[in-house]
Amino acid sequence: VDLALSHNPDVTAARFSMETGKVSRDQAKAALLPSVSGNVSRALYNGKSINPYTNEYVNQQYTADNYGLNASIVLWHGSSIMNYLKQSNLDYEASRMSYQQAKDEVTIQVILSYLAVLNQAEQLRMARGQTEVTRQQVARLEVLNQSGAIAPSDLYDMRGQLSANELTGLATRNALESARLDLIQLMNIPY
Repeated sequence: VDLALSHNPDVTAARFSMETGKVSRDQAKAALLPSVSGNVSRALYNGKSINPYTNEYVNQQYTADNYGLNASIVLWHGSSIMNYLKQSNLDYEASRMSYQQAKDEVTIQVILSYLAVLNQAEQLRMARGQTEVTRQQVARLEVLNQSGAIAPSDLYDMRGQLSANELTGLATRNALESARLDLIQLMNIPY
């Protein structure tokens, strides 16, 4: 089950969705905080250009520096920030529950698939046992048929039963392989 939970793509997608919801929730919380930004710029003028301070043509080299600092805080925005925070908290909780549901579903599917493998293995064991019993009966009837103690139709009926039992064994073996494949696919590991 642990292997399936760590490799199953549905569980992985649900976990990523939950982590995305957590990031959105953290961003909504951060929207309540004040913001501060700053900038610095320097321009180098060389040759004939316009002086930005006097708006005259000059033919010299000079530099111009700009510095800026901005700060802002939202005092009230029609309660939209608080409502967005509530929405993002609920979205995160929903994605967390979806992740748990995906884990629970995969756990149940793995358990059921494992039980199906065990059941098919037991069915195959029983089918092989029945085939062996029928094979022994065919051998006994062949001896009786050679001595003329039974009708030949009894031998042919038992040979038909042997073929049917072998076919059942083959179908059961295929069902076992199919159940194993289903389990491997749930765990998302190489077959």
